[in-house]
Amino acid sequence: MKKNILPLGFLLTLTSNVFAIVPGDSTQSLNLHKTSVTLNTASDKVTATLSLNDRSNTNKDGEKRYYDTFKVFLNVNDEVTFKQESSKFRTVLSFVNLEKKTQFSFDNQEFSGKSTTSLIYHATTAGVYTLFASSADPEKLGSYTITKTIKKVVPEKLNDPFLASCLKVLDYRKNKYQSILGEKVNEKEGVHTYLSSFKMTDNSTDEVTFENGGAIYNYNSLLAKDLSEAEAQKLFLEIALKLNNYALSKDWLRDPTPTPKSTLFAISSEQDMITVYLKQAKGTYSVKLVFN
Repeated sequence: MKKNILPLGFLLTLTSNVFAIVPGDSTQSLNLHKTSVTLNTASDKVTATLSLNDRSNTNKDGEKRYYDTFKVFLNVNDEVTFKQESSKFRTVLSFVNLEKKTQFSFDNQEFSGKSTTSLIYHATTAGVYTLFASSADPEKLGSYTITKTIKKVVPEKLNDPFLASCLKVLDYRKNKYQSILGEKVNEKEGVHTYLSSFKMTDNSTDEVTFENGGAIYNYNSLLAKDLSEAEAQKLFLEIALKLNNYALSKDWLRDPTPTPKSTLFAISSEQDMITVYLKQAKGTYSVKLVFN
């Protein structure tokens, strides 16, 4: 297994054991400021340390990972962003909602002297949530900071024009996109490609593909191309975070919270999957959305 990838076993262990909620091991350091009827934003920052005195879990090789926990109260429609930074280890955050479902975000790059991880959550139920902070690698100790920023998000944000277009594509998918099929533009290696009469945006290039005799059918939208790296990253994150919020509101499965280093983010229900990609080719960048 590559050194820079967080082992799946670690994630499973975190979900089932390490992050069992124990009232005695939580702190209120990130729960000092909250939104209210008159306050639309709230923030806290804490400097903490992973030490030998912290709680830990032990993997099959006998290696320990130490962790801290924090309690955070959220109101309905609070959008909270956590940012963990450390110069001692690769960072990893885990957030447990009121239904005991866990959302992860971690730094999957080689440690280069500084590590940053961000996690965003949109609360649809008021209550006290639990955040866990740890290291992506075993036996790591040292200081780190976590910044918590909360802002109220009006419900309409979850129904913006982009998400409305996504919902239309999901509806078209129910009849295998037959109502929006345009001109057939390609047939290669069993893949039949058609233009779509519907477009995600005014400037997107949208196509429908069929494979395996029509058993596999995908909607592909090239949202933007010939972008600089910064432009592509900004657009990718904007879309990924909108999809993330939609998944949270509908209880869909989703990838770990997207970060500036991410190049792929997907959400899925039992029937559908939406994936946004950041791609590089010949020195330029593009952002693509796929429904399958």
